[in-house]
Amino acid sequence: MLKRTIIFLLGILASSGCFAQITSFKADERFELTSIAARLAGYQEYMQGSVQSYNAAIDSYFARYKEHGLIGFLKQMRQENHIGYDAIPQAAQTLVIKDGTVSVSEDADIAKLCETDPRWTEDNYRRFVWLLDEFYRQTDFHSFFEDNASLYAKGEEIMLKMCPVDTAWFGGFFGRDMSETGLCLAFVNGPNSYLMSDTGVIDGTVLVYGLFFDPSFVDPGQIGSQTAGIYGPGAISSLCGVMVAPIAERYEDDFKEAADIFFNQYDINNLMRYKGVKEPDRMVYDWLQLLCTAMYFKDKGLYCPEDYGFGKRDESFEYNSTIASSARNGCFWLDSSIEKMREFYLDRERYRDFGDFMPELAEYFSDAAKNIRRERKHYASLYPNVVSAKVKKNYSPDTLLVEFGFSVPMHTGVNGTGNYPYDDGTLMIEPSKPYDKTVYYSDDARKLTMKIEKSSLEKGRSYGFALPWRYYRSYKGYPMKGDYVFVFKY
Repeated sequence: MLKRTIIFLLGILASSGCFAQITSFKADERFELTSIAARLAGYQEYMQGSVQSYNAAIDSYFARYKEHGLIGFLKQMRQENHIGYDAIPQAAQTLVIKDGTVSVSEDADIAKLCETDPRWTEDNYRRFVWLLDEFYRQTDFHSFFEDNASLYAKGEEIMLKMCPVDTAWFGGFFGRDMSETGLCLAFVNGPNSYLMSDTGVIDGTVLVYGLFFDPSFVDPGQIGSQTAGIYGPGAISSLCGVMVAPIAERYEDDFKEAADIFFNQYDINNLMRYKGVKEPDRMVYDWLQLLCTAMYFKDKGLYCPEDYGFGKRDESFEYNSTIASSARNGCFWLDSSIEKMREFYLDRERYRDFGDFMPELAEYFSDAAKNIRRERKHYASLYPNVVSAKVKKNYSPDTLLVEFGFSVPMHTGVNGTGNYPYDDGTLMIEPSKPYDKTVYYSDDARKLTMKIEKSSLEKGRSYGFALPWRYYRSYKGYPMKGDYVFVFKY
C-alpha cells in the first residue's frame, strides 16, 4: 500500500475546457498555533524558520509561557510517542478556532486519526487539544497572529507569484473537485513541508508548505516566471501525488509484472535504494506522479511548449530541466510515457479523466518492460551529442567559422567554451565568451556557429578548445554527458 502522508524537503492552463482558477498558499492560524507550540517545546524541525524577525517575535512574545502545561506535554509526547514532524499538522487539520477558543471539528474522525497515525491516541489527542485551547486563550494568541498579519500577507503575495496553483486543472484532469484542498503557508516550518491526503480523518487534502525565504528581502515585483519555474514544480508535484495515490492503488495489479522488471534493472534498483524506495509499486506511483506533473505544465504551456502548439517561452527551460532531472533519477521511460499521453488528449470523450486512461498506460508499461533496450535507446537519444564539427576558413578575409551540429534541438539561452584540456602542443583559443553575439544557433537549434578572428591564428598551428557540458543542454533539458574537445589546424 502506498503511504498517504508524504514528507518532503525543499532544497521544487485549464484542461479540457475548464477555466483556470488560480490560487496559492495562505497562512492558517491553526497551523501557526500548533507549529509555534512545537517550536517552544524544542522540536528541531519547527525551529528552522526562515524569517529571523518572526522567530525572535515568537521567542519574545511567548517567553513567559514556556512552562505552560502544553509545552511540557509536548515534550513528554516527543519522548514517549515520538510525536513530531507531520503528526503536528495531522492533528491541526482536525481543529477549529472560533469565538476565541480551540476545539475539535465536528467533521473530524479522531478514531481514524489514531488509526492512520498511531503516534496519536484518543487520550493524548484530547489532552493535547484541551491544553492547546488553554494556551491559546491565556497567551492571547490571536493578538499575536493579527500583529503579524502584514508578514503573512506579504508571504502569501510572493507565493502567489512563485507558486500559483490552478485548481480547475486538477478537476478537469483527475475528475476530482479540488475545492476542499487547503494550501497552507507555514512560517515556522523552514524547509519542512507536509502533505495530508484525504484518509477519512477529515474531508479534503492539506498541503502545508514551509516558507523557505524571508519576505522582508523579496520584492514581489521582481519575481519572474523563471523563479516560478524553480519553486512551482515541488508544490504541483505534491498535489498530483495526492490525486495519483488512489488511482495507482486501484490499478496496482495491472502494473505489477512490468514494475518488477523495471525495478530489478541494476541501475534502477540502485537508484531506488538510494531514494529509499523499497517496493516496485512505489516506483510506479513516483512515475505516475511525475507524469501528471509534466502534464500540468504541458497544459499551462510551460513544458516543451513548441511541441504542443504553444509559442516559444524562455521560462519553459526551467520546467523542462526539472522533468529531465527527475527522469535521470530512476525513470528513464518518462519521455516515452509523455508521448503516450498524446492519446489521452486526442480522445477526451473516451477518457474523461486520468483514471480512465490507466488501462492504456498499463499496456504501454508492459510493452516497455518487454522492450527495455528500445526504451534505453530512446532515453539515450535525449542526451545531446556533437555529430559534426566543421571549420569554414573562407568565410571572410578576417574571420573563420566553426560550426557544430547537434543530435537534438538545443537550449539556446546559454553557450560558451572552455580550456583545451591536454598538454600536447595544441594552442588554446577562445572563439567567444558566453552570450557573445558572435555565437548563434540555427533556427532549428541544431547547429551552433562560432566566429574566430584570423588575426589571432598562425599558419600551420593547431588550436583547440572545449564545449563544457554544463553549457550545453537539449531543448528538453538533458545535458551533454561530457565536455566535447575540438581541435583544428589553421
